[in-house]
Amino acid sequence: MSSSRPRATGSKRCESAVGGKRGRCCRGRVLGRSDRARTVFTISDVRSTAGSQSSLISLRGVIDQMGGETIVLKSFRIRALAMVLAFSALSMLGAAGPAIASTPPLSANSSMQRTQPETYTIEVAGVRYGTVGTRAIWAACGMNDPAGKLVRAFRSNGAPGAGGTSKLLCGTAGFGYRHIKARHMRDWQNLAGLVGSDWRSFTDFAIEQILKAPEPGFPSYNKKNDTWTYRAPVQIRDSNGNVVDTYRPVVSIANGDQKIITAFPAR
Repeated sequence: MSSSRPRATGSKRCESAVGGKRGRCCRGRVLGRSDRARTVFTISDVRSTAGSQSSLISLRGVIDQMGGETIVLKSFRIRALAMVLAFSALSMLGAAGPAIASTPPLSANSSMQRTQPETYTIEVAGVRYGTVGTRAIWAACGMNDPAGKLVRAFRSNGAPGAGGTSKLLCGTAGFGYRHIKARHMRDWQNLAGLVGSDWRSFTDFAIEQILKAPEPGFPSYNKKNDTWTYRAPVQIRDSNGNVVDTYRPVVSIANGDQKIITAFPAR
């Protein structure tokens, strides 16, 4: 069944509803003579297509005159033309994608600057760790090494009977290196980590300084287990030199053979 709706042709004229003017018909709309000089349309569809880029481009189609008559495109053709023009313009301007703003670098005084981690120094008996030179190497204590194997010898000062050479032996679960590693390694590592050191290097330094310069009143003799106890202050300082924490580690030495029983940080 053919449609009875009238179509606009080059020769057919329609009566205008306003003023009785004659003009060319296009889907029921009549263009008067004043419309024929030039017809301008704005493409609203571009805004939904271009999104945030719509403010960059204002597309207007101009229908040129051909032979004194205005060529009028149907609405769906206008939209199609608008889409083509929109994408062409966006491609030419390099704006097909959403704009991405670059993040400027932080200024030196910006509150968003990352806070630098605090740096610490540690003093044992008044001697700063890291200023004495290379630490002595401890001998290895393998599974099959005897308890009496020497790991490190330290010079100790103090009361008669306590001074001389104190020996750190491989030992057992109850004394010496094996005991210190199993029971107190984590405690020493907590301190060593503040200055970026390993537990053995820091423990070696601490034992050496404590035996060399114990605090007043030490070494003290323990009759109950026949040992000598050495103690000395360990001060932790921040980057401004302020003391933020203090320990008083214990080093216990057997009275008879001067072997080191244990060594651990304490308050």
